[in-house]
Amino acid sequence: MTDASGEDEVLEFRTFNWPMTLYSLVFFAMGGFFWGMHALGSTRGAPLVFAWIHGALGAAALLYSLAPLSLRADATGLEWRQAGPKRSLTWSEIEGFGVWRDRSSDAWNAHPMVQFTRSQQPRSPARLMIRLTPEAREARGTQGRYTTSGYDIALMLQVRMTLTTLTDRLEARLAAARARAAG
Repeated sequence: MTDASGEDEVLEFRTFNWPMTLYSLVFFAMGGFFWGMHALGSTRGAPLVFAWIHGALGAAALLYSLAPLSLRADATGLEWRQAGPKRSLTWSEIEGFGVWRDRSSDAWNAHPMVQFTRSQQPRSPARLMIRLTPEAREARGTQGRYTTSGYDIALMLQVRMTLTTLTDRLEARLAAARARAAG
């Protein structure tokens, strides 16, 4: 990505899904543990079933991790891949952008008993949020999603800039697209 401020330039991010790769390794390790229990003959069939379940979950997580996470903003709109196939929105469907983080884990961590026992939950990652126009919200059926945040689509993508900078750049592209459409 370049740092030029032109709205006609393509803004593109592609990252590798490291957390899902690590999850797949954990599932494979658990499957190997249960397979070893079965091979040693400690119990009958339960470890073999657990080994197959964890192996299948590990394989699914590994396949899921091979698809890169991506975000692309160009003159026509926004396109992203977070899970599964690519999804896209035109600039006319987008009302605005924002950054949101679920504060419920912070409220839980602030409880005196949690602080006394020191069992802290990790902070939830910030998300790039997209608010759709009412027509797009109705057409895509996203009513009622993320109601506490006021947004319709949440993207958890690891990008190499702060999410506030990214939302500022996306808002500038949205304003430029609206200006092109108006005149």
